[in-house]
Amino acid sequence: MNVGAWPASSWRCAVSFRMDGFEAEHDAFRSPGSWQRVVRAIDLTVAGGMRTGVNTTINRSAGLRRSSLIGFRDTLDLTPSWRA
Repeated sequence: MNVGAWPASSWRCAVSFRMDGFEAEHDAFRSPGSWQRVVRAIDLTVAGGMRTGVNTTINRSAGLRRSSLIGFRDTLDLTPSWRA
């Protein structure tokens, strides 16, 4: 995929990815290998200049490591947003 070919108007678009915890929890809930694909897709959309976000449900398993999840999310260079 050539992200450099995306239109300059891509700033008007936004994409959001679902992450259900870290790799083991996410892959168990979704499918094996899907966490790595999501992380790669996030990297590509950020590199392409698109507004990019992540949705994570804090469940019993992920909730125990909530601060770690937030720290990981902060390393992804995502577009800041607030949701209630």
